Amino acid sequence: MFMDNLRYIILKKEEDYLAVYWNINLNHEIHHFYNQGYQYFSEVVAFSASHAIEIVKHNELLIEIKTLEETNKALLKEITELKNNSQFDFNNINPLEVLGFKEKPTKSELKKRYRTLVKIAHPDTGDGSDFIMKLINTANEELKKTC
Repeated sequence: MFMDNLRYIILKKEEDYLAVYWNINLNHEIHHFYNQGYQYFSEVVAFSASHAIEIVKHNELLIEIKTLEETNKALLKEITELKNNSQFDFNNINPLEVLGFKEKPTKSELKKRYRTLVKIAHPDTGDGSDFIMKLINTANEELKKTC
């Protein structure tokens, strides 16, 4: 059976998506959803409303992955620059930033994050390095004093 692709407006409220079929009365109908807290998110061509939402979620995930990849590249570049800077002072690091916290963690949060980072950054792993481990260990020791 051949299915025609239809045009949908995708609305989003927090984590909820809503696909509204595009038609001549859409401007009148869409205000009802805006009043419920939905906001315009995207426009998509799909064969059904559920397919339209799947497409948007997939695209959103791809954008998130691309953003994470770009952040990772920037961090790797920064780490390389730090490695090459022999004047790096480990006493001037912000341990919260190094370990990825926005606020002071609990002892268990610190321990869990430290173990996770060690698994990734240890020199015995493929991508690990002595410099990164020293940075993580220094930050961990500083935060252990305050937890």
